[in-house]
Amino acid sequence: MNRIIICLCLSFLGLSASAQDYNALFVGNSYIYTNDLPLMLSQIAESKSNSLITASSTPGGSTFESHTVNSVTQDLLHNGSWDFVILQEQSQMPAFPINQVQTDVYPFAKNLVDTARAYNNCVMPIFYMTWGRMNGDVDNCENFPPLCTYEGMQELLTERYQEMSVMNDCWVSPVGAAWKQVREETNDDIQLYVNDGSHPSVAGTYLAACVFYAMMWNESPVGSDYYAGLDVADAQYLQGVAGDVVAGGQEAWNHYPVVWGELDISQDLPPFYSVETNLSYWADSVLVNFGDEEFLWQDGDVNALLFDDGMLTYELEIYSACGNVGIVETIEIGEGDYVVDGQIQEFKTFPNPATDWIEVEGIDSKYSYRIYSMAGVLIDENANAVESIPTSHLAEGRYILTIECEKGSGISTFVKR
Repeated sequence: MNRIIICLCLSFLGLSASAQDYNALFVGNSYIYTNDLPLMLSQIAESKSNSLITASSTPGGSTFESHTVNSVTQDLLHNGSWDFVILQEQSQMPAFPINQVQTDVYPFAKNLVDTARAYNNCVMPIFYMTWGRMNGDVDNCENFPPLCTYEGMQELLTERYQEMSVMNDCWVSPVGAAWKQVREETNDDIQLYVNDGSHPSVAGTYLAACVFYAMMWNESPVGSDYYAGLDVADAQYLQGVAGDVVAGGQEAWNHYPVVWGELDISQDLPPFYSVETNLSYWADSVLVNFGDEEFLWQDGDVNALLFDDGMLTYELEIYSACGNVGIVETIEIGEGDYVVDGQIQEFKTFPNPATDWIEVEGIDSKYSYRIYSMAGVLIDENANAVESIPTSHLAEGRYILTIECEKGSGISTFVKR
């Protein structure tokens, strides 16, 4: 099978051509309020000619579970004006054994995401990937050895936050990954922790703010002249790391645009192509132009294309409740001009293998059919079929059958014996 996947993307968030003003809610605990991460991020944004208005619910030691019943958190989530909701779990819990995480973390992460989306139509939830403790989680090391080192704890935190982002169709802000790179490259000369080996220093919070800036505005924080009182060279280094980590792992961080669409075009059987439309959580429909004709497809629509000769091109536009975006892109996907389009109807044909005839179930009117060889050569056709399809005249072998009627069109294969 020749398989061509075309993904055309455009983001309503993260456009850097002009100033972008966002509202962000931070839900977490002391890892957020230490050094005031929201304020620091706002100041970086302002230095880059952008604006961020924030609110927070960050009681010390809070978990996702506790936030699902925290009245302040719930009232803020119901606000309805958030562009981003940042979700940070208690620092140890995502690194615990997977069965415990599946019970104590994942369901409550989903609850918070679902609540945010229920009250904020175009919100992007972002999971805040935190960092491993400086020398591992000594309190839980004996019971779960992977936590005995920083590296082991960080690996688990990275994996679990990535899993949450994929499961909930969200971004994950890779602060922990950037943290790891800084530790490795500087040998801890830039101290990211305070004395407890857990909470962030000013440099640690600044690194986190730079990562969030790169995620939200889809551009590097490099060039910001806000340094949070740090040594200028150190601050500029942290800016660079944040920008590189975010840009270098778009797929790993699930950092897809808010609005995106994909046409999955598969050459299942020559000369036929099937097209399936896949849209993101935010996109509503995709307008596809084949030649001079337009087809409006919803998420999951499947269409059939039949080729003769030449090249097929299309243009794609994606529409969303968060705003309309037109994407004009001409792409060649195969040889031929389409002659069949429409929702594929699953007609039942039998028997298979066939000898003298094929019955078609699910059609209560006249229909047309064509029989092709596997090389795409037309063998037989009838534009006004009403009964079974004769096959006794066919040589033994495998064939392609296309059917069209008022209900739609279908493609299948059969064997003649």
